[in-house]
Amino acid sequence: MAGKTIRTSEVVTVGSQPVRVIRSSRRTRNISARWREGMIEISVPMRLSRAQVTASVERMVTKMQRRVEARHDSDPELHLRARQLSATWLGGSVEPTEVVWSTRQVNRWGSCSSATGRIRISAKLKRMPQWVQDGVLIHELAHLKYPNHGPEFQAFASQYPQLAEAMAFLEGVTFATELTLDGAAEYGGIASLNDDAEEDQDQGQDQLWSS
Repeated sequence: MAGKTIRTSEVVTVGSQPVRVIRSSRRTRNISARWREGMIEISVPMRLSRAQVTASVERMVTKMQRRVEARHDSDPELHLRARQLSATWLGGSVEPTEVVWSTRQVNRWGSCSSATGRIRISAKLKRMPQWVQDGVLIHELAHLKYPNHGPEFQAFASQYPQLAEAMAFLEGVTFATELTLDGAAEYGGIASLNDDAEEDQDQGQDQLWSS
């Protein structure tokens, strides 16, 4: 009869990067790393010594960070804003790997991938108030930790005090846009917010906020 699997979990800091380290007696050799809930999670065999775990974690974090840096996609100012919002309203518990403006998100305000930690924000938001942009960033940051819109997500995201106002603002923009498009169609104009063929479909993307 196989023995009971023993697992331990702890959060450590490598540089300024929080890392969740999972040690498992079931894992015998392989060391793996992934983004989960806005944090790097590294799984290592239980048998490794503390020194071996530390060395393995530092190596894997470096590898993960290089993989992100190689993409050169992140907007520095937008990324910094997201990190500041996380620190101010979400206790710094979620850390996006990159945050980008997207011109191809024509019917979504924002999206994120919990698998990569990447957040994409519609470029249409550049013309909107900062507090509205912040509401979308908070929404997507919260999805890095909670994949659905359940009570935990709502409580977590609502720590940003203007979230409800930001969502109401965007609903108003959507409503006004639909009225404009209906009018254009009535007079024979061609107008559409749908352009699914050009939307960026990241593997692992799991949270979308429609406009």
